[in-house]
Amino acid sequence: MLKLRILAVALLSSTLLLIASCADWRSYSYDSTHFSRQPSESTLNASTVSTLHVIAPWPFVVPGGAALTASPAVYDNTVYVGSLDGHFYAVWATGASQATIRWQYPPVPAPGSPDACGITSQPLVISPTVGSGNPSGPGIASSASIVDSVAGHTAVMFGAPDPTSNGGDGRLWALDEATGHCIWKSDILAPVGDKAKIGYSSPVIAHNRAYVGISARIPDDITVGKLFAVMLADGHLDPGFHFSAVGGPGQTGGGGIWSSPAVTPSGNIVITTGNSLLGDGVPAGVFRDCRSGQLRQSCDFSAEGRLGARSGHKEWRPVLEPQLLLRRPHRSG
Repeated sequence: MLKLRILAVALLSSTLLLIASCADWRSYSYDSTHFSRQPSESTLNASTVSTLHVIAPWPFVVPGGAALTASPAVYDNTVYVGSLDGHFYAVWATGASQATIRWQYPPVPAPGSPDACGITSQPLVISPTVGSGNPSGPGIASSASIVDSVAGHTAVMFGAPDPTSNGGDGRLWALDEATGHCIWKSDILAPVGDKAKIGYSSPVIAHNRAYVGISARIPDDITVGKLFAVMLADGHLDPGFHFSAVGGPGQTGGGGIWSSPAVTPSGNIVITTGNSLLGDGVPAGVFRDCRSGQLRQSCDFSAEGRLGARSGHKEWRPVLEPQLLLRRPHRSG
């Protein structure tokens, strides 16, 4: 597998350090809208891009040479990224200690007893006895998000297997951004027994919740794509939020959510899915109810009035191709 490194790059014409500019890069594609550019940066342009070069003492190479597929987040002069061997790293971005480890998780040296999340030294990987043929690997492929007000902490949050739960059930993990101490791990989102995994999906933050998708643990062993809402306060699932990419009786798999959700300016949650069975055999203009599978003229995703969704709009039209879906949660708590 290709071994990747974290690089810091600068322009020859300035001292700008793109990986740690004056503004942070708190999540995959910058923020919850996936804005994908740095609004505070003005030096890099078409005429200066050719002068980009790596700054010593970068690059940072993951100990043991493990591969990286997650994108880094930047906050508090620190670069945060997880590796496919199940370790998460906080690396100093600038200063006397730049390109060195600020902290890592699981911690080194290992604590004498398990931490608040039950971890001592076990990497966050799916056990080899369970197996993961998914290209996102057995460890951490989910890009981290920096999140305020998580049980009184600023947290770094990402999806990863739990080595203490059935050989690697998928959860969200919330670590203190300054110390790396585990604040909470979420309820189980991707049970290995259901052939599921949190792969490349990065948590997006809105409405005091973290939204993340799950996909298949092994590509040829299809699971049901689902989107979950996790409460920031304690890591528990919001029981009023439900989305499954499979809509009808007898439909057993499909619609994996491999990518990261995004949030529209109006508060909708936007996701893409793999080939879904939501519209299997349904005439054009007719929808399946996304819980019962019954045919209807509009697809109503409301859930007991707590977290409902706009119904009957074209963005919910199901097709048998990868889909773009919109969901607007109510802001009730």
